[in-house]
Amino acid sequence: MYRWITTRNTNIVQLTETLGQAYAIIDKDNNTLLYDTAPRFLLPQLQQSLKKLSQTHTLNICAIVLSHLHHDHCANANHLANKYNCPVFCHPESVQILQHQDDFSSQQKNKYRNNIQGVNDGEILNLPHNAHCKIIHTPGHSYDSLCLIIDDEICTTGDALMGLHTHERKTDPAENFEQSVQSWKKLLSNTDPSRCLLFLPGHGYPIQRKQLEQNDYLLEKIQAV
Repeated sequence: MYRWITTRNTNIVQLTETLGQAYAIIDKDNNTLLYDTAPRFLLPQLQQSLKKLSQTHTLNICAIVLSHLHHDHCANANHLANKYNCPVFCHPESVQILQHQDDFSSQQKNKYRNNIQGVNDGEILNLPHNAHCKIIHTPGHSYDSLCLIIDDEICTTGDALMGLHTHERKTDPAENFEQSVQSWKKLLSNTDPSRCLLFLPGHGYPIQRKQLEQNDYLLEKIQAV
């Protein structure tokens, strides 16, 4: 598992691999937020990673944040919400959609439907308690895309940065490409250039800030809007 640590001693741990990367955000008291929950077939890997983490951290999983409702990011949300009795945060317009998905709407699991909450652009989550987690709404790849800036230093991006590379533009087109470009600009302008130096995507490798700032395609598109 890959791990990054902020100056506030918040650990960000990658729990699953390329086909749908989920992250655990663990504060200094082991309060833990999960960002995304990976596709269904990666649930065993996700559970194994959490089990391994529990050997070094007394994990208190207190919340789940979904970057968006594509299956490779949210498929295991209900299972984990049930297991850890924790709220699920998503874009406000996605709350009812998530509540009526088969997993959440079944009679057996109905008690957790009201534990799905919408979060707004710029909102600061109070979970985990000792980490500073700010929501940034970044539509484009999907209307409900949410990024999370952790301690002003590291940003988890889901699929918000999809489309920067040629192969991504061919295989994973955005719902609204113009909005994607605006969101790329927003991510750079809403993060401290001297502090937020790393972006963790839902697929692929971590992206250094300088890679974004020197990406000719990104710069060309931002200047055009």
